[in-house]
Amino acid sequence: MASHLEKESKEFVKLLMVMKKLRDPENGCPWDLDQTHQSIRSNLLEETYEALEALDLNNKDMMVEELGDVLFQIIFHSQIAQDEQTFGIHDVLAGVVSKLISRHPHVFGDPRKTSTENVLFQWEQIKANERAAKGPNKQSILDGVPKSMPALAAAQSMKARASRANLFNEQEGFPLERIVGLFNAEEGSGNSRIMEQNVGEALFLLVAKADDLGIDAEGALREANERFRLKITDIERKG
Repeated sequence: MASHLEKESKEFVKLLMVMKKLRDPENGCPWDLDQTHQSIRSNLLEETYEALEALDLNNKDMMVEELGDVLFQIIFHSQIAQDEQTFGIHDVLAGVVSKLISRHPHVFGDPRKTSTENVLFQWEQIKANERAAKGPNKQSILDGVPKSMPALAAAQSMKARASRANLFNEQEGFPLERIVGLFNAEEGSGNSRIMEQNVGEALFLLVAKADDLGIDAEGALREANERFRLKITDIERKG
């Protein structure tokens, strides 16, 4: 195991050295030197989506390449920050290591058998304590859901967090039968704003139902998109 870790560490250090060389003020690449957190922000998003596509296709070669591209983006942002003397890759690694250890006391503290349900409940409790320690402005269980996150994925994440914290009652909150009611003319009354709100609530309801069924709504919609793409291209080909 030690030799395996040494091999991985060697490649990781090599990647760090490549990044440092690209950002070297004297002999680096002009393009890499010109970049900022904001200028390559979209790159991180694009590479992440490409990695997700590789996972959806279960293509191992693509996974290796695309996950490597995501890792490079993390290294890139860390190097930019180090050049600005704000933080570095060491801080990023130390932070995630500390977080994972503190949120898995059943593994790194007092090792004991437990269930997935108990682990998730414990995870939410630990995060709640962390939020409380940060002060009154970080109290909500939904604070960790980025506002820049795609709406469907954000809805899924928020609903799952609320359910784990026992703050979401599926029966009282959004009964499935309300989907039809949301599109009744009586509820919309021709008001475009009300109709927009109803559509949003219906979409959230569907995401919540998917979560109850253990279905990844984002993944399910991607598959539906692909089926639609194939259907349309087939019609175009035949036409």
